[in-house]
Amino acid sequence: MKFYTLISIFFLQSCVINALDFAASGWNATSTSRSVLVPSSSTGSASSSSSTASVCSPTAVCPNDNFNWHAQQLGYDRYYLEITDIEWEYSNVYEISIHVYSKTTEPITLSDLWELKIIGLNSPDESTVVLFSHNENVYKIDNPIDWTASFRVYTSDSGCISTMPNFQIQYDYSYVPKGPGSFDLSVGCNADNMGNSQTDFPSYEWSKECSANCIA
Repeated sequence: MKFYTLISIFFLQSCVINALDFAASGWNATSTSRSVLVPSSSTGSASSSSSTASVCSPTAVCPNDNFNWHAQQLGYDRYYLEITDIEWEYSNVYEISIHVYSKTTEPITLSDLWELKIIGLNSPDESTVVLFSHNENVYKIDNPIDWTASFRVYTSDSGCISTMPNFQIQYDYSYVPKGPGSFDLSVGCNADNMGNSQTDFPSYEWSKECSANCIA
């Protein structure tokens, strides 16, 4: 009886050891399989995404014009405008985001600012975007010489190119050590024979509908 009991114990131990070995080898196989398949799947996804990505990079229409000239003639400091984002919505309607700033050492302070507006917009919304106004109780910015804004515009389209419409940025303030009490910054390409711009910022253009497949 003891002999058969010992045989049973040895048999059970052997079964347990074999089961553990099988589980370990099966787990390692699964891990190995996953480590091979996952990178392959990720690579395919990234490739597919990059081939269909939209491209909407703005390019200045007249980058070589002298945009210092206009501010110098009218007596205010030079300002700069960057297009930070463009999103196509439908037809020739885009939402654009701009960053406007100055490197002046005599800035207009927020306490001196009376109104700051973007005017003359060709837009499906209002032609004026109010950023700061004591008259209208609008206070969307906290730095008159470094701010951002987003708004929608109608572009002028030709072939595969969409061109941003011109507009103005209007400053009105109560006091500043240098310059007039109000001035307008304008967008556009309008220079004299010497390349001196009559505006403060260039016009911008980009691929129509932000399409990477559009070829002019």
